[in-house]
Amino acid sequence: MSASKLEDLFKSIETDDTVDSSLYDELKQGLISRSYNILEIVENLGILLVNKESALRKRGTEILSKVLGMLDKTQLNERELEFLLAFYCDRLKDHHSIVPDILLGFYNLSDMKHLPQDGYIKMFPAIFLNFNCQSQLILDRKLFYEILFKCMQHNLDGLKPMGPDFVYGVIQSIDGERDPRNLIFLFTTLVPLFLKNFEMYHLNEEMFDIMACYFPVDFRPKENDPDAISREDLSNALMPNLTAKPSFAEFAIPLALEKLESDLKVAKVDSLKLLTSSCYKFPVEKITESSKKIWNVAKNDSNAGDSDVRKGVVELLHALLTVLPDDEASGLFQVIYNHVKYSISTNIDKVLFVSNTNMLITISKDSKVCMKQVAILLIPILYNEINKTYNDEYIQILNEILEICSNNLDIRLSELTELSIAWNDLIELYFKLCSTSDCCLCGLNSLHSYLDLEQRKSMYSILYDGIKTNRESKEFQACLCTFAKHYQEEIVENVIFPLKNEIVDQNKNKNEVQVDNIQNKILEDLKQNDQTVYTKDEADSEFMKPLAYRRDEAGEEVPIFVAICPPARQTPVEELFIKNLYCPLISLESYLKDLSSDVIEYCLSQTSNDSCFRFCYQDCATNITYLKLIVDKYEEKYDVLSYFEKKFNVCQNVIKIFLKNVGNEAYSISFVLDCISILNTILSAFNKQDVSNKISVIQKVIVLSREILEEDINDVKLIILIPLLNNVDFTTDEQQIKDFQTQIEHFSSTILDTAISTQDPFINKYTSILLAIILNTVGDLNSNESVLNTNSLQSKLLSLPYNENVNTLHAYITKSLIMKGHTNIESMLQILVDNLKSYQEGKRVIESLKILIREDTVRGDHFEFKNVRFLYRQRLFSFCLNNLLKNVSSTTKLQTDGDKNKIVKLNNYLAILIQLKHLPNQIIIAHVKTLLPIMIECLTLICDTQLDKKGTNGINETSPDMIEEDNPDTNTELDTYYDTHNFDEELQNLLGLFVEFLKSKMEILHEYVNSFVDKFLYIAQNHSSLNLRIAALQCLHYLSDLNIVVLMPFKNKVLEGLKLVLDDKKRLVRKQVVVTIDKWYILDSVEDSN
Repeated sequence: MSASKLEDLFKSIETDDTVDSSLYDELKQGLISRSYNILEIVENLGILLVNKESALRKRGTEILSKVLGMLDKTQLNERELEFLLAFYCDRLKDHHSIVPDILLGFYNLSDMKHLPQDGYIKMFPAIFLNFNCQSQLILDRKLFYEILFKCMQHNLDGLKPMGPDFVYGVIQSIDGERDPRNLIFLFTTLVPLFLKNFEMYHLNEEMFDIMACYFPVDFRPKENDPDAISREDLSNALMPNLTAKPSFAEFAIPLALEKLESDLKVAKVDSLKLLTSSCYKFPVEKITESSKKIWNVAKNDSNAGDSDVRKGVVELLHALLTVLPDDEASGLFQVIYNHVKYSISTNIDKVLFVSNTNMLITISKDSKVCMKQVAILLIPILYNEINKTYNDEYIQILNEILEICSNNLDIRLSELTELSIAWNDLIELYFKLCSTSDCCLCGLNSLHSYLDLEQRKSMYSILYDGIKTNRESKEFQACLCTFAKHYQEEIVENVIFPLKNEIVDQNKNKNEVQVDNIQNKILEDLKQNDQTVYTKDEADSEFMKPLAYRRDEAGEEVPIFVAICPPARQTPVEELFIKNLYCPLISLESYLKDLSSDVIEYCLSQTSNDSCFRFCYQDCATNITYLKLIVDKYEEKYDVLSYFEKKFNVCQNVIKIFLKNVGNEAYSISFVLDCISILNTILSAFNKQDVSNKISVIQKVIVLSREILEEDINDVKLIILIPLLNNVDFTTDEQQIKDFQTQIEHFSSTILDTAISTQDPFINKYTSILLAIILNTVGDLNSNESVLNTNSLQSKLLSLPYNENVNTLHAYITKSLIMKGHTNIESMLQILVDNLKSYQEGKRVIESLKILIREDTVRGDHFEFKNVRFLYRQRLFSFCLNNLLKNVSSTTKLQTDGDKNKIVKLNNYLAILIQLKHLPNQIIIAHVKTLLPIMIECLTLICDTQLDKKGTNGINETSPDMIEEDNPDTNTELDTYYDTHNFDEELQNLLGLFVEFLKSKMEILHEYVNSFVDKFLYIAQNHSSLNLRIAALQCLHYLSDLNIVVLMPFKNKVLEGLKLVLDDKKRLVRKQVVVTIDKWYILDSVEDSN
């Protein structure tokens, strides 16, 4: 293609919607063949590049950038590249939509062979001035980072003359990056290269801060993303950059120490890793200055419950002692030893002793000075302990010390005069035990170079006997190999020749020697005994008897069971039993089951017995609490719970304890609810376990229920019937079921009277629930013969004054009937709707509707209805929506007290809106045209009345234009109503609905933008609740995603309003308002996605 045809070609592109891919190949071939040069292409592209339409300018820039990417790196000369750099730098001032193509051009130019020496000096100042990296899309930011990396790789000398200006530009560009993939590229590729090759000048702290803001990394990847970046990936990538420069020491160490004091495990582990890395990376003098501070903070976690935190502390202390000068290391080690000295010297707590000794050994293993101190301090203590009671764990610790001293650090222990025991005594101890202990063989293996000839001969006797008895342990084989390697002649003389002679003698006598196989013996023992749990005798005292132990994954001995506990001990014995029961080390189900049985037997016992609990004071409330813990532990194991019920008759005993200890005037709510929870769990498990014989379960429930009914009770004791009736199947066609149902129906009048007359809200609530359960489970409620006839119930409720008791009772009765799908439910619902016409009763009705709409669970609410009609919430919503809108319409027509009308309208609107969060999105979207005006008017009513009564948040002392000035003659009844009713929960739900609607970007939302802006700004500026101010700001944030044409008239108003919120007292609010301002500020510079 000739140069003359270029203009015609680009003119045709101007009118086409797309660019043919063959165009790029033609342009590339033309440049290679020198038919035209790049300057001619740019000149002829002018028809696109200077076009008034930004889309055509974008197309022209895209063509040029892609052509550059197809060229060889040596294709363009210095003059052409200088021109292109100037062109792209100028283009940076163009429309934001062209920026991605400009970046592509810079990317393709950045590593051209003949790029001018001062090319970067011209390019980057223009980029840093006109290009805001963090306001770009994710892929565009990634492309810019790659440009920086490319330039650093190919021409560092071209970048360094820019000095601190370039450093500041890079810092500014990466500050605030949030995308995990971009962060991984920064942490692993760009930032390490940048820190390695550039001096930070006066910007050390700024550079450190832009990385420190991510520490510790708090990130959760998206679910079901196969290529997700994990939190660990980000943390591991970030860590080396925080210690990349020596000058970062003054910032990194205080940061890590601050985060180490956090309660979060992630923060602790990452802080310990950072401090460990700091020890190896930063100058020794910096570490020396901070060593005491580091220890003072780290020591609090040296015996932490979490193994990862403990491991991190040990690695940190090891690093400290390794890098510090000998004097400093010795001093610090002495401080650490003094901290753990008591637990080591007294050995009161064996677990703590083992943990601390292991810590001392690990942190000192690379420091000769410290390891000497460890040996001098610990070897005598371990020697004495092993002499008193043989213990493999202590021998292993001693072996580790000997191994490190002998083989790693070349410390001659036999020459240490500071050791308080004779060296030969230690050797003799090993010889005494090694015939039966493989651990002692390991120790002798480490000590082989310390043994004299006589001691080695004793060792050869042990090896000889081991070979004869087929001692096959790996420790024995290792020991044999070591001595054979270092003392070959002695092994031949003392082991091999005697064995050979014995074999010859055996063949002569033809008497086969039976050799015991130790492995088989061990296997037999393992089959006979459970090696995971063991006991040991300790001196009897007034505090404890023998303990049971188990080893954890690290081999540490942990007590898991205390047999008895006299009054002298502060911890009650039953609490110790419960802790044993929940001990994570115990996996033996039979052991736990037996232990649980002991606790249950105690909890249900009425008098002290001869068990291990005989010293304890018995408290029924505490016992029920412990019983509930056990029952909850086995909640999913129906066979175990059934076993407990059959063995101990748990349900009957719990009911007896309940009836004996609960009175109408004195009772504990937690005790009552714990009893209900236990009965629910046991009966449910019994029901599911004995599914083949449901009649036996029903009989049990009937027996238990009749015992209660015969008590002739009419108070809080009625509540214990809830779990019983909740677990009986009234549909079973058995005569005894029918008789029991009849008895329950006749007793329901007592329950009804108690619910109405009680002065106790707790009794009122749960007797109402009890009556609702009966109504939901019994048969025909329309029969005139039934005691529970719904018409008579409705008449009775209507005849009573509408107070709190009646409101709660009516709510639960209505819920049981609507869930059952009762035919006459609309008349019950109509009572609620009618009561909403009264402004005094509206708040109570709203609480009733909350009861109707929410889901009840056995675990959370201690009951659930058995008969549940499908889509009952949709049925309720459909009825309420139509009738409540009629209420509002009739209220609007009335020319009565305007303030009372406002209250009635608000209550009716809220009665509709509280149902929405329990409905599927399809239902809400289907009614959006009806709901949206309701939501806005509801928001207006709350803002115009309650919110301005509360006063402002201290940000904006004047109300927005939409709020009228206070009227001194405002009706005091309205003020009183809003002062006594808090609508914060309703407002929170309302704003949550707005957020969901705004996220959907429905077209109908554009009609209400003006209302949205005013209401959301007013709440953000004036509401006293932190969460509600944030919710309003989130609404404004998502509002900015609507059509830009509709939003632009409100941009300045929103920005001016949000400026007032920037001074909010709460950091979370300020953080949200900054994000929201960013979205609105760039509103006209972001292309409309629609």
